[in-house]
Amino acid sequence: MNKGTIIGTETCTVQPNALDLDGLTAADITLGGAAGRNEKDATINNVQVALNVTEKLAKYRTLGGVAGVNNGTLQNCAFTAGQLGENITDTAPAAAGAAEVRDAIGGVAGVNNRDAKVENCTVRKIRINVLGITNVESSQDVETKLNNASHVGGIVGRNSGTIQNSIIGTDNGSAVIAKYGFVGGIAGSNAGEISGCGGKDTAAAVSKIKDWLENGETDTMIAELKYSQAVDNKSETASADTAFTALRGVDAVRAGDDYTTVYTENGLAKNQLTVALRGSATKSTEQAAGYLGGVTGYNTDTGVLHDTATGKWFVYCDNGNVDNAVIGGMIGQNESDKDM
Repeated sequence: MNKGTIIGTETCTVQPNALDLDGLTAADITLGGAAGRNEKDATINNVQVALNVTEKLAKYRTLGGVAGVNNGTLQNCAFTAGQLGENITDTAPAAAGAAEVRDAIGGVAGVNNRDAKVENCTVRKIRINVLGITNVESSQDVETKLNNASHVGGIVGRNSGTIQNSIIGTDNGSAVIAKYGFVGGIAGSNAGEISGCGGKDTAAAVSKIKDWLENGETDTMIAELKYSQAVDNKSETASADTAFTALRGVDAVRAGDDYTTVYTENGLAKNQLTVALRGSATKSTEQAAGYLGGVTGYNTDTGVLHDTATGKWFVYCDNGNVDNAVIGGMIGQNESDKDM
C-alpha cells in the first residue's frame, strides 16, 4: 500500500513464480507491480514495471501492472512487458482468471476509482488472457451490471476516475482477451472519463480529424481517408493518407485465411493490439458473452470519452452468443448521453 510518493528510475521486474501463494488461504488478493493499493493523495510517478502473473489466478480479485487499486495518481508510468493471465494458445480460451464478479485486471491499474487519475502512462506490450465472468442482463440497471461482471482492460480494468493521455500497444503483439465480461482496449468498463488515449501515433490522427470537422472540411476528410488498394493481398478500402494507413488494423482472420491463426504469435503480431471476447472454436455451446469495445466494453451513463481513438488494433468476437455478446469498434455497450 502506498500513502506517499513512489518515484522510479529503473524497471521493476516481477517474474513468474516470484509470488508464492501456496501458504495463503485468502482468495481476495489485490496486486500491483509497484503497489497493491495507491491511496488518496498518494502518487506513483515515473515507475516502469514488467510483471508476470500466470499461476494461481483464482487468488486475485484485482490485478494492475502498476497498482491493483488506484485512489490517487499514477503518472508517467509504463508497463514495459509481461503477462497477466494464462498463456494464449491457438486451441482454446483461458480457463481461469477474473472469474468472480467485480474482478478487475488492467495494464496500469485494475481499478481506477472516482477522483483517481491515470495520466501520461504507457503500456508497451502486454498479454492479458483470462476466463472472466458475466451475469449481466439487458434489463439490469447500471450499478447492477457493473457488479455482475468482470472488468478487463488494456490500461484500466474498471474506471470511475480519469484516464488521460495514455496509450497502449507501442510494440506489436499486445492482447486483451477474455471469454466473458467487460473487455476493452483502454478500459473494461468506464464510468469516468477517458481523454487523449489510444494506440501508438493516434493523437496526431485524432487532432487532424478534429480540425477537419471543426472547419467543416468533411469533403476533404472523406477524400483523404478513402480509396481502394490491395491490403494483405486482398482488395480493401484503406486511407489515402499514409499517417492513417499506418493506423489501420489488420483483420487477422482474413489475413490468415483461418480464424485459428488469430491467436498465434504471427496472428497477434499483425496488430499493435488484439481485443477479444473469445469463445471455444471447437465447442459451439461454449460461447463468449459480455460487452466488447476497442476503447471500452461498457460505457455507463456517467462515462465520457473524447479525443480518443483506437490504433492498429483488431477487435474480435470469436463464437459469441448472439443474445449476450455486444460488440463495438469503439464502445461495446454505451449508456451515456454525453458528447463523444
